[in-house]
Amino acid sequence: MEIKPFRQVLSDRRAEAQRSLLIQVQSDQSCEDLYQYCSEFGSVQTMFHYKTTKNMHYVLVEMESQPIARKILSNASHLDPLQAIPVTSPFLWFKVPIKKKNAKNSNKFSFNINRSNELEAEPKKVLLESLEAASSVTEQISLLLKRTEVNELGTRLRFLTAQQMEMGLGGLFRDMQACPFGSSVNGFGKNGCDLDLVLVFPENQVTDSRLVFHAKACSPDDRLQIQNHIELLGDIMSCLMPGCTSVKKITQARVPIVKYKHELTNLDCDISLYNTTCLQMSEILYLLGSMDIRVRELVMTVRAWAKEIGLTNPSPGRWISNFSLSLLVLFFLQQSSMKILPPLQRLRHRNYIMTNEEFLSYSSKLLCHRVDNKMKTEDILIMFFQFYATFDFGSNGLNLLSGKTVVKPDYSAMFIVNPIEPELNVSKNVSAEETERLQNEMRNATWMLEASTTSAAGKNWGLVKLLSSTAQRQTLSNTYSRSRSRLVDVKSLFDG
Repeated sequence: MEIKPFRQVLSDRRAEAQRSLLIQVQSDQSCEDLYQYCSEFGSVQTMFHYKTTKNMHYVLVEMESQPIARKILSNASHLDPLQAIPVTSPFLWFKVPIKKKNAKNSNKFSFNINRSNELEAEPKKVLLESLEAASSVTEQISLLLKRTEVNELGTRLRFLTAQQMEMGLGGLFRDMQACPFGSSVNGFGKNGCDLDLVLVFPENQVTDSRLVFHAKACSPDDRLQIQNHIELLGDIMSCLMPGCTSVKKITQARVPIVKYKHELTNLDCDISLYNTTCLQMSEILYLLGSMDIRVRELVMTVRAWAKEIGLTNPSPGRWISNFSLSLLVLFFLQQSSMKILPPLQRLRHRNYIMTNEEFLSYSSKLLCHRVDNKMKTEDILIMFFQFYATFDFGSNGLNLLSGKTVVKPDYSAMFIVNPIEPELNVSKNVSAEETERLQNEMRNATWMLEASTTSAAGKNWGLVKLLSSTAQRQTLSNTYSRSRSRLVDVKSLFDG
């Protein structure tokens, strides 16, 4: 089994974005006319049509090569400079032709356009109905992944959004790359999830040139400098980059970011600088998720369950994050009872992701330590809940590098060693109360799955029971939780 290198995946998607354009049209009826127009410049590879919640129609057009896409851009026009800043980007709109289209060409259109691709997550009711029709919990888990993962259009739009950054800043930074990381590329992304971007400067090959660019001094460890750069980047995006709206510069966060909404690709985005460890982590998660389809199925299922019962939250806080939940799943799959995943070998320190050769070598070493485990996914899920329902978080931490528990070095309620920076605890934010609640909910999940593993159990069975209304779970939670609510209702103290 050979896994495609992570760097190659990013490179292929970037190349795809470089020969693509996103064009606003009047309606889906404009697709034929747009195809005919773009074909005048060269061969059209693919076209994706979609509609946003504001009833705006867009077509993602991929040309045969980057020069053809550039040729189309060079022939595009700007609005009056007194009305709009003349910025060049891969985002355009298709205006009504001055001359009417020749009628004799109207019957020649046979290009297959991908229409009605959903950008948002599937409605929960529709998803649950499809899961209910499955024949087993294992099939439900497989369906959940297929119906909720980032689709092809979503992936293409993410890399095109990154391409806008490279085009907009390319005049200043010749070798800069805007790299998606996290759920968008690690294989665990849900359709409609946020886009995380990082601007990096990959290591350059040493050349024999004696000429070196003059430049301002820079230190990626200088927090004030990074905050200033974030402020500047936010201003450029807000003032000059089309589609970027609701731009917020969050400079006081642990990792300063610019948060914005891209109204053309319908994505909520966060962008940071110099933070290459996030790319390395994405690479590791991508590798582990590629080793066995059950890895991605389990992570997506656990995340969906945690979201449904409120264990996770879009805002950072004392609750467990999707990232920490994913590591819980990966660590469990390393245990002797599973051995679906091998322990991670320590990665050498590097400034960027592995080369293709390094990746293939590293992945081959990990794969040779795998055990052929044919266990059903539904059985693994129940064992996962059972494992952590009784896990001693008070004394032990989790280390994916060794695949074994370690004695906690501090008093954090939950301790998970960061595989990239082992001195850090990725779950340091999780409170003792949330850790206890996590274990209580896992006991509840175990009980519900064991009680309804087949469709014979009734209409609301298996995974549907875990992901449906929380009303029935409230009763179960009260059964197991010793301290469901620790907050005092002050008003009740004064009621007679």
